Amino acid sequence: MEATMTERKLEDGLKRDFTLAPEGPGHVICFPSSVDACLVFPVSEPEAFLVPRNSTPANDEDLAEATRRINRILSEVAEKRFAAGTGERLSILRTRRGPMFGWVRCVDDDPETFERVMGI
Repeated sequence: MEATMTERKLEDGLKRDFTLAPEGPGHVICFPSSVDACLVFPVSEPEAFLVPRNSTPANDEDLAEATRRINRILSEVAEKRFAAGTGERLSILRTRRGPMFGWVRCVDDDPETFERVMGI
């Protein structure tokens, strides 16, 4: 599967910020920025969080198993959202009160959304 524009940019270390979308309250858009506040998970990556091959003091078997369970849950909800055709992606939003999961639309993935948001 060919990587999307966002996946290629994420691999290049693209930083993103987020804002509310014009669709209404609760809709969020992530966009390229010098602020690193929106971590968008690649669509093709089945495991959102990495699990090391071997246990270490920093990531023992208990934490590795918890990570595997979290990945299964995130994979299930992401598959449902993808099947619904919303075009939104799973992300972690870094807010002033702490990180939270969110569904976001990446404007650089969708030129029409970008143009509408930017008013061009």
